[in-house]
Order: sequence, then structure tokens, then C-alpha cells
Amino acid sequence: MLPRILIMFLLGSLLWGTEDYLRKLPVTELKISGNIVYSQEDILSRAQIKTAIGYRLDPGFLQEDLKRIFSLGGFSKVDYQLEEFKGGAKLTFIVQENPIVRGVIFHKNKVFDQQKLQEIITTSRNQQLNFNVLENDIARINKLYAINYYDLAALSKAELSTNQNLDFYLSEPYVQEILITGN
Repeated sequence: MLPRILIMFLLGSLLWGTEDYLRKLPVTELKISGNIVYSQEDILSRAQIKTAIGYRLDPGFLQEDLKRIFSLGGFSKVDYQLEEFKGGAKLTFIVQENPIVRGVIFHKNKVFDQQKLQEIITTSRNQQLNFNVLENDIARINKLYAINYYDLAALSKAELSTNQNLDFYLSEPYVQEILITGN
């Protein structure tokens, strides 16, 4: 048991040391891996990546770059990999894109029909789910209810189902009965 733990410790130290070593080298290549919908150029320019070829890898810039790529809204996971490359370090951002929305379905809506709700949102079928767009869609739905004096109505939940439908669940409370008692 002890030799196995020692081997794991040494292997971990070796891998940690390798990344530490690579961080001291200049970046010789920047790549994006795992992207299908977005091109590498699109991701790098829209995210305004600060890590630059020819300069040492700055851990602060790297963390900021990871956050910027994730904040584009089209990815469920963003990570990186460093490897030795042409006398320096190749930095590969590994992304996992959000799934394609197969359909948009509204549930428990009575005030506005499917068509009206679909008209005000940007997310549509056969489009990649984007968290930023989804956030704006939720705000648009809630605003539609508010400007039509349905102040208590709101979107209660939005989720992607297992069959890749984007399901919006609405809450449309209404007064069923008004009772006046007394004189």
C-alpha cells in the first residue's frame, strides 16, 4: 500500500512540476478545443483573451480568460491544458458547448398563447442554448406580463429537458373569488 501512495505522490508532483515549468515559458500557441458552433477566432476575439503569444503565462490573465470565455454564454464548461510546444507552451482552452435547443415549450400559460410568447424571445429551435440570451428571454417574458398589468405573474422556471426542449414554466396567479363580509 505504501509504495502505491508514494508512486501516486511522485506522479502528482511530477505533473504539478511540469505545469509550473510550462508557466515559466512563453506562450507559443493559443488554441480552442471542443468548439463546434463557434469558431476559434470568434471565441478568442469575442472573449478578448488577454493571454498573448510570446509572453509568459500569467495565472491572473489565465483565470480571467477562462471566465471571459464562459461569460460568452454558449458553454457549459471551460478548462485549459498546457503542453510544451516549439520551445514554449501551447495553451489550449477546452470548451464544452451548450446543446442545441430542439424545441421551445411554454407550460401553464393562459394569458398569452405559445405564439405570442415565442415572438418576444430570441431563443428558438435548432439554435444553441446561450445562457445570456436565455437570461434576456426571461426578462422579456416577465416584462410582457408586467406591462399588461399581470404583476403577480412570472416565469417560475426554465429548464432544458432530456430531449433538448427548452421548457418555460409560468406562474399566472389569478383571483378566483372575492368575498365581502360585514355591513
